[in-house]
Amino acid sequence: MKAMILAAGRGERLRPITDTCPKPLVKVGGKELLVWHIEKLKQVGITDILINSAYLSEKIVDFIGDGSKFGVKVTQIHELSAKPLCGKWFDVGTIERLNQVNSYIQNLN
Repeated sequence: MKAMILAAGRGERLRPITDTCPKPLVKVGGKELLVWHIEKLKQVGITDILINSAYLSEKIVDFIGDGSKFGVKVTQIHELSAKPLCGKWFDVGTIERLNQVNSYIQNLN
């Protein structure tokens, strides 16, 4: 079974903690929020996890890696910054991320 964790939030209400640490890696009860989710998913038999990240995503990638240290398989996708186009702001990564998620979902066992 597969699952997707949405971990792209900036964590504005947790500032200044999240100025240098992405919200999913903030420790609560001795471990990172993201680790709590991964452990719970593994506990119910979900070991193939897609993580969507944006803000400080390189820290999430470095920390989680491929998920093997948690006994799961992790695929990570990253949101890109919004860019101005014809006077409006567009999230240029939306279509690419949707394609990645669609590909992930299509490969359900």
